[in-house]
Amino acid sequence: TLTAWLAFALSYRGKKVVMIDLDPQAHLTSICMRNEPETSIWDYLYGRETRPLARDCGNVKIVPSRLTEYVDYWRLGRQAGIMQYENLRR
Repeated sequence: TLTAWLAFALSYRGKKVVMIDLDPQAHLTSICMRNEPETSIWDYLYGRETRPLARDCGNVKIVPSRLTEYVDYWRLGRQAGIMQYENLRR
């Protein structure tokens, strides 16, 4: 909720704000949207969606998450090339 309040405060001061909800529990999305979105940030990150995902939330934009989305962080990390750094530590 702090992120949402900061986003709305910044937008009130005339700033353009985009919130990206990477939380598997989709808290920001639940604050801004009544219904669960059809597409989420995870669809975009896994390559299942290519259209812009930002939705209006008052004066703020949100890229939504989905509560029902299963997030495999390890697979996503490997796809993004992040896991290569784990191998350097061994």
